[in-house]
Amino acid sequence: MIKIINASPEVLNGKFNQFSRMMIRGQHRDTTYVVSQLKQYEKQYKKLNLLDVFSENIAGLADALHHRGLDDFAGILYSHLVKLSNISPKQREVFAQRALDVAQKQGDLLHTLARIVDLKKVYQTNGRRRQVIDTLFLEEKQLMAIIKDFEKTKKSYRTYNRGVSSLETYQLRLAMARVDIAKGLLNSNPEAAERKILLAMPTFETFGKNKELSFAQSVLNQVYQRLSR
Repeated sequence: MIKIINASPEVLNGKFNQFSRMMIRGQHRDTTYVVSQLKQYEKQYKKLNLLDVFSENIAGLADALHHRGLDDFAGILYSHLVKLSNISPKQREVFAQRALDVAQKQGDLLHTLARIVDLKKVYQTNGRRRQVIDTLFLEEKQLMAIIKDFEKTKKSYRTYNRGVSSLETYQLRLAMARVDIAKGLLNSNPEAAERKILLAMPTFETFGKNKELSFAQSVLNQVYQRLSR
């Protein structure tokens, strides 16, 4: 592993350009190595107060990798950009959407789910309420697909550092997503909110999640209040 320590801006940019060329040529195949190098570059650019240069470099490299069909790495870079502190709200949305597009293209259900959740969080931070609800529906659909053929989903999972959670975890996440959808539809469409809550509650009962069940019941009570008006 190459250590990049206390380099000048010129040297650092030179090393990053070399790293980028090797990535684009497909010479770096080890995702663990690539992620570790990204963190090292970020640390050094940040020391030099050049985080904007780092984000521009990463964005350009991600686009180049995507153009070359090296989407495993393009997805990693787009996801990394979403988490950078200097990225504007609008840019964050763009990179989160690109990361989602890459995951969907690859057909990896679990990575697609993770990128949907990333995009949802970005919309929440940016106060994009309508888009949050839209991504919750995407999350629900994705979780249903994961649960439907869980063994196949596990085999298609492409990752560098994490295992797959249990089926129960995804079933509970589906129930919680439906509760969140119900909360979002509470005023605009209480009938649809009721349907989502009633779909979610049996899962909480099955797994003995009393706290979640109680919360779902409180949302359902609010739904009934609106329906009775």
